[in-house]
Amino acid sequence: MPGPHSTTAARNRARHLPRPVLALLTVLLSATLLWPAPSPAVISGSSGDKPAALALIGLSPDGVSCLIGAAAPGKLLNSDAIAPKIRSMQEFTFVNYKGARETGWAVGAPRVIGGNGDCDRHYQQELSIKASQLGQYMLGIRGTKPSVRGLLAKDVVILAARDSAAVALVAAYLKKKELAGTPVRIEQALRADLDGDGKADLIVSATSSRREQAVKGEYSVVLVQLAGAPAPPPLVLADDITPETTDYPSVLWESRIVAIADLDGDGIMEIALYGEFYHGDGWEIIQIKDGKVVHALFCGCGG
Repeated sequence: MPGPHSTTAARNRARHLPRPVLALLTVLLSATLLWPAPSPAVISGSSGDKPAALALIGLSPDGVSCLIGAAAPGKLLNSDAIAPKIRSMQEFTFVNYKGARETGWAVGAPRVIGGNGDCDRHYQQELSIKASQLGQYMLGIRGTKPSVRGLLAKDVVILAARDSAAVALVAAYLKKKELAGTPVRIEQALRADLDGDGKADLIVSATSSRREQAVKGEYSVVLVQLAGAPAPPPLVLADDITPETTDYPSVLWESRIVAIADLDGDGIMEIALYGEFYHGDGWEIIQIKDGKVVHALFCGCGG
């Protein structure tokens, strides 16, 4: 990222949505958010058959969407591959790591956003979903609730923010980054079987950011500790550190675990992350393959 707020995350691509674009998209969605959702009878026959590829949509609490891509048996597809196949009245189930939450329907075809200047080209999908159903980060997966529930991680355990294993994991990361003694501030700590071995793995999101001013040593990180004896090295899914104190607003704000699901049917969970920064926001689908992190899909805008 250019400017005084450059971070240590070389892999952190332009995943930010500029505030003017965010405001515009919110206005564009305002009408459809108030529409009543169609009854299932309206789409009978379209959502009952399992599609060959499951479109994936990130949805923010204020209703701004981002078409991340799609999942098919054994593979993930980028948004260009799935966008032409989305039609009005296709059903989506919106989930987070707590389970299936809401149902919505596509309105029209995806619309291209960005592609010039700071904003990466991506797709925004209008949705028929009630405003009362918003207010949380969710991953939309094409399909009915019963079919989508079968994809989600089972027996997800939500841990306390001061869970000893979670705190130790983040503290070790900070020490490795020469930030020993920096307060550990955990936003999310979960246990779930991510790699299909029947053992509960640990996934933690931690963020320390003042937002209004960049302070040296601020961080935002998502870590995974796979179960095993001896424990394998932790995996870093997201990693941002503020290198110096300035008078500018802090660039990094948060990295959020949104959903855990086996999207491509290979027995290994994919992890949906949302990241927000001063310049905007973005979504990722991350895989763990042979003990390594794969940043498989991305949707967002940045500067």
